[in-house]
Amino acid sequence: IASAGQRSAQEKCYMKSLKSAMKGNDCSQGLTYLQSVLMPIKIWADKHLEDYHLHFYKDLDKMDCLLTITIIASQLIADEIDQLRIDKLTPETVAAKQVKTYILSSLSIAFERVLKGVDAKQGAHMEHPLALLAKEVQALAKRDALMFIPILSRWHPQAQAISASLIHCFYHKELKPFVDRASTLTNDVEAVFPAAYSMEKYLNGLVRTISEGNDSYWQEIVPYQNW
Repeated sequence: IASAGQRSAQEKCYMKSLKSAMKGNDCSQGLTYLQSVLMPIKIWADKHLEDYHLHFYKDLDKMDCLLTITIIASQLIADEIDQLRIDKLTPETVAAKQVKTYILSSLSIAFERVLKGVDAKQGAHMEHPLALLAKEVQALAKRDALMFIPILSRWHPQAQAISASLIHCFYHKELKPFVDRASTLTNDVEAVFPAAYSMEKYLNGLVRTISEGNDSYWQEIVPYQNW
């Protein structure tokens, strides 16, 4: 499919004259012909990529292919409505914004699954839940770095840094109430703090490797002891 910039004036006029509509629950959205072809593809792809940890952990090639298709579709849709010119975007920034959305969505869902898994293990483990959570979260970060980030980084060079900073914030939300209550050195403190530090150190290593020359995400990983 040719982009708007590659079409002749006559072809642009003809394509815009073709109209379609997509019906929702209570309304109908007017679409150009190109949008009517690409929007269903993008909606289906978004649904899967917004939880790529679940849908693609056994088929990374499928994720790579689907990500390419949906980003090209997004760029063509944006080009069709002249959004790139209006918002002063480039095809590269459209892709990067979309990838960042997928990372935030999928990691949020994956982290919730990890939380539920830790809750389910509490009766069978003597380990403090936050110490166990730190280990499980570090395992999630490792899987993300090894499996998914190489694919996502093709479209967003800072994908690894975004992922690590998000995971760091998610764990901090669970850790903070414990830290606020910790006033003395107890067995729980001795169990939780080293596990949290180990996980944080691993995340910092990921960000430091990727963010050379761009410290914006490095600055987002503020050590837990400074929060």
